[in-house]
Amino acid sequence: MIKLLLLDWNGTLFDDREVVYGSVAEIFRRFNLSPPLPDIYFREITAQFMDFYFAHGIPIEATPEALNDIRHEYFLVHWQEGKLRLGARELLMFARNRGLRTIIASAEVNKILQQRVYALNIRQLLSFVHGGLKNKTNDLKRIVAGANIKPEQAIYVDDTKDGITSAKSAGLKTIGFTNGYNSHGQIGSASPTHFAHSLWDVIGILEEKELN
Repeated sequence: MIKLLLLDWNGTLFDDREVVYGSVAEIFRRFNLSPPLPDIYFREITAQFMDFYFAHGIPIEATPEALNDIRHEYFLVHWQEGKLRLGARELLMFARNRGLRTIIASAEVNKILQQRVYALNIRQLLSFVHGGLKNKTNDLKRIVAGANIKPEQAIYVDDTKDGITSAKSAGLKTIGFTNGYNSHGQIGSASPTHFAHSLWDVIGILEEKELN
């Protein structure tokens, strides 16, 4: 039986595709470079995000902290252009009503993430919020161990191949969310336990296949 629901943030619970790409374009603008097209960014970006920037011309001396500062500045101005995805609040309420501990586990800058969940008035529906994850496999293992449950009692929802692969490596069940950053084909190549095109689908999977 599933006891812990782990959720990615960007592209999964929070629909911020345009805002995220805008922040990427701003980073390249600051370095007087043309940004890669959106499809290239969302296809190539992983948790090791500096690899993407270096591959597309950002100077090797640039630091993650410097790029995240630019991103944070952009988000402070444009964050309202992103929105909580349809069904997100209902999913969190469903999990709470079913006695599931629910945790956001995201590579998003922790300061940005914490601001978002409070501004969107969903913090009270969450057991914990983990931002700034750098190695999702190890971080998910740590989070599950901290919850004092077995990995197979946790399920992770993510919209990227990278996230699904990391969760599987941590021994978790997975739901590949196909309406976010990566395509259905990209996510399918990671072989998630289930697929969901909406957060309503996630509720259905939990209700019909995981909690009974």
